[in-house]
Amino acid sequence: MQGWSTFRLSMYAHVVNFYVSKHMREAACLLAHERGMTYSAIARALGIRRCSVQTHVERAREKLAQVEGVQLALLDENLDLGM
Repeated sequence: MQGWSTFRLSMYAHVVNFYVSKHMREAACLLAHERGMTYSAIARALGIRRCSVQTHVERAREKLAQVEGVQLALLDENLDLGM
């Protein structure tokens, strides 16, 4: 990438890493909670606060609901194919 300094590349990498790790934490928290772990147990295992676990689980569920809504809309659109 021409024109990008080492500092900019480093900052870009940190931003991407944060974005991915944030979503991975959400997914990990949701999976653990769905398998029966309490928010407190998840928090201890990940070294974060209980309220952070709750927030991650809620955000992950919201994202899944949005995706499910899109999938249902696409399915509904394809039901009558004129066959």
